[in-house]
Amino acid sequence: MLDANLQDLLNAGDVEDYRACVVRFTQSMDFGTMDAMTVLDDSAGNPEFTRIENINNPSWVSIDPAYGRRDPAMQHLKRSSYPIAWGSTKYRDPAVVEGYEVVASMGLRSGISDCIALP
Repeated sequence: MLDANLQDLLNAGDVEDYRACVVRFTQSMDFGTMDAMTVLDDSAGNPEFTRIENINNPSWVSIDPAYGRRDPAMQHLKRSSYPIAWGSTKYRDPAVVEGYEVVASMGLRSGISDCIALP
């Protein structure tokens, strides 16, 4: 039998239902904030990003998407289907520390990231 949170997620009828399910799941794991991203990557290499979150900070959605090309967690997820636990130790490189500091100021200081690749 599926976990109730996962079952609710699979039955989400719209974006707000999906967001509520993801927030409930992350809070059940004692994480107060969450950000979920869907990347649709076409054959021409023009990715489209869609996000849901409960950060409630207008600056969050204005973070440059190009930062993902340097972000260690996102780069890990491009190459691996294994989840990654992340925190300040993954962001010591000067090329990414500033981005981490911005994200940490909004409540995302550590977390678990996972990726599911779908056709």
